[in-house]
Amino acid sequence: MYFIKLYDSFVNSDEIRWIESQEDGAEIVLMFLRLMIVAKNKEDGKLARIVGKMEAPYDIKEMASVTFQTEEQVIKGLDILQKAELVVKKDDCYTIPKALKFTNQTTVGAVKKQEERKRKADNCLTDIEKDEEKEKRNKKREEEGEIYIKEKEGFPYGKIISYLNKVVGSYYKEDSKFIRKLIT
Repeated sequence: MYFIKLYDSFVNSDEIRWIESQEDGAEIVLMFLRLMIVAKNKEDGKLARIVGKMEAPYDIKEMASVTFQTEEQVIKGLDILQKAELVVKKDDCYTIPKALKFTNQTTVGAVKKQEERKRKADNCLTDIEKDEEKEKRNKKREEEGEIYIKEKEGFPYGKIISYLNKVVGSYYKEDSKFIRKLIT
């Protein structure tokens, strides 16, 4: 999954504000953002396809297709973007020098983990809610076939497992029946 990250300085930059003041300026900014997504995979921000070892620059027709603009709008937009020095034409290839600065990528799993962390931070649970969450997790584990038990009176399973985790760098769960059986 690719995404565009824009800083306040981008949106409020003189270049973008000047482009927006032009006729069809908002559409040109949107076209620029779409072109950045196309240029994201190239280190130099080129608007080109890589075919084998050959580099095939996008022509106006292809740029019109990927930006959902007419060819005339693309020509006009590229002219304005070049004046603002956001797009550069070198030889037959257009480049967006700052494309890598404004794009990034992530995985679906990373996004889910970020959302989970945000939920946890937003939901400062009370002790009662924490106990309820722990009960739900234990019930889910039992349903999934994992059996967990509490410490037997007097035997320090938790301390042993905690020490083992610390020394070995593992993440064994203190209430895991399997690990407790191995310790015994």
